Amino acid sequence: MKTVNLNLIRVSVLCSHLMLIQPVLYPQKAIMKFGKIPMEDLEMMVYEKDTNASAVILGDEGYSNFIFTEDKGWQLQTKIHRRIKILKQTGMDWADGEVLLYSSGSNKEELIALKGFTNNLSSGKIEKAKISNDAVFTEEIDDFYTSRKFTFPDVKPGSVLEYTYTVVSDFYWQPDPWQFQYGIPVVESQYTIEIPEEFKFNEQSKGYETFTRSQDYQKRTFSYNYSSQIDANAIGGRTSGGTYEFERIVSVQNYQAKEIPAFISEPDMNSIQNYLTSVEFELMSYVPQSGLKKDFSNTWESINKTLIESEKFGMQLKGTGFLSDLAESIKAAESSELKMAMSAYESIKSKMKWNGYSRLYAKKNIRSAYNDGVGNCAEINLLLVALLRRLNLDAKPVILSIRSRGIIMPGQVMLSKFNYVIACVKMNNEMILLDATDRNCPFNMLPERCLNGQGRIISENYTDWVDLGSNQVHASVCYVQAELSADGSLKALVEESHKAYSAYEKRDCISKEPSVNDYISKFEQAKKGIEISGFEVVDKDSINKPLGFKYCADFSQQITGAGDLIYFNPVILGRKDSNPYKLDVRKYPVDYIYPRDSKYIINYTIPENYNVTEIPKSISYSLPEKTLIFTYTINHDRNKIRLIYGLKINKTVFSYNEYPALKQFYENLVAKQAEQIVLKKIN
Repeated sequence: MKTVNLNLIRVSVLCSHLMLIQPVLYPQKAIMKFGKIPMEDLEMMVYEKDTNASAVILGDEGYSNFIFTEDKGWQLQTKIHRRIKILKQTGMDWADGEVLLYSSGSNKEELIALKGFTNNLSSGKIEKAKISNDAVFTEEIDDFYTSRKFTFPDVKPGSVLEYTYTVVSDFYWQPDPWQFQYGIPVVESQYTIEIPEEFKFNEQSKGYETFTRSQDYQKRTFSYNYSSQIDANAIGGRTSGGTYEFERIVSVQNYQAKEIPAFISEPDMNSIQNYLTSVEFELMSYVPQSGLKKDFSNTWESINKTLIESEKFGMQLKGTGFLSDLAESIKAAESSELKMAMSAYESIKSKMKWNGYSRLYAKKNIRSAYNDGVGNCAEINLLLVALLRRLNLDAKPVILSIRSRGIIMPGQVMLSKFNYVIACVKMNNEMILLDATDRNCPFNMLPERCLNGQGRIISENYTDWVDLGSNQVHASVCYVQAELSADGSLKALVEESHKAYSAYEKRDCISKEPSVNDYISKFEQAKKGIEISGFEVVDKDSINKPLGFKYCADFSQQITGAGDLIYFNPVILGRKDSNPYKLDVRKYPVDYIYPRDSKYIINYTIPENYNVTEIPKSISYSLPEKTLIFTYTINHDRNKIRLIYGLKINKTVFSYNEYPALKQFYENLVAKQAEQIVLKKIN
């Protein structure tokens, strides 16, 4: 996805009337030639280095170079050549391609020269099917992004797909990152970028797989045709066009990787963008052949100044008199700063509807957004900051990157990494973080998308980092009164209580359904082996209270009888039947987002004429420093059995070297939750 620093000013260089005539070429040896598919690639039906792979990228090649045009000035063009082998039916998704194109104002990215073929082997001969014009279409994603999608024809297991295209971009200051790793293996990947001596770029790498980097300096001759121009001093009133040639030293930077394994996602991880092996670039400076150096290396202070002075950010917080009446009504109704802040938060949240756009800047002024009752995250939360300031509270905007976009590294001073705005208000030396885009989110709690490392406070007085981690817990308690009958039926009354993030998560799911009844239907479908009736939701709209569920449940399908014996697993809810962590080695962290605490209390009544002959033992597992705790306490007295079990996660992020212990912890938990109770009939 293209990330763009909108605050960089296009550098005007050389002559604005020059037009570059330079074909796209590969200065390095290409790893493949378009249209020349080796027979062994067509015959391959299993990738030996990963026999589970549904598809494999045989070759992935990119080349970027700078051009200069008469009407645009500097541009960056990038040619992509990719070859993919489909191995299984589950790999057919790779038959659909997509190129994201960014535009902002008069600047844009343009896709040209797209072509592709499906290659199939039939009776020892290669049959080619071309991507037709009808299979290429455009989809508008939002105000900035357009998607060009295309579909390969006649694709089946065994097909080799090959395509190439070129993107010409006005955003020369930030080439797209080159990605070496995907969800399928990559046999060979190469990226080359040619950078004229005028430009200096910083590069950052991500991921856990290795790649090689080489750099060479070569002389390039650029040939420009320039247009004729009107000039009153010239003969005939016009200067003639012509050709201009000059030489430059270019830095040829080449990146190569081979046999990159597929990235395998596991539960409880942050955005995959944080971990895929890739390299990205940022313009640091421009040094023209004549003239002063232009330094584009940002500092956090310069970014703070840029945002404060921006018409679409800091200047939005000026001239907010339209909020005066609302502020005065809040002051008259509330007696403390905390209550005023809570009232302001609820006022903006109830007035404004989020349009779903995560943006760093307001597209329209916040007064217009307020009048319309709808806005992006920047417009809504800048409104909240403005109202809090009208209440004489110490409020500031905070910028961040949402989880799906990737985490911000404090060492990467790049404004383009941010794509979201929230508000913070300081009270009693505590920073309270607020996001008024989500009506299900209580005061002093951020939506999950915002819990992503650190955010940056933007203020006229200072700028600093603020931790986006939450001290709120994903907490739930489930109470069950269950009765087991001699005929093997098990029926129960269940009451669930959800707090903080657990309540928010459930309310969010309910709000996305057409009605509560639709949510209840999906809830019942998810409870396999359980028949549910009389479902009731308690305090659905009272977001500052716990959310409650009450229902009757029939667990009879989980009971097994054999002669005079009855077998059943007492963990009838919340049971993990398998370890969620499958990898032997996990190179990226386990991220639980927030602390978690789930607890189940189940009281069983068993038939009077049965005795307990086998019952699990009480036990507790924990990791060092009590970062994870699993408890299982069971006892019985006559025809009563009481089981209490639960999992507490007190640490939100576990590093890769803690993974083996974490995986073993869940192995123990799964084994314990699989144990059964055996009852025997009294003769």
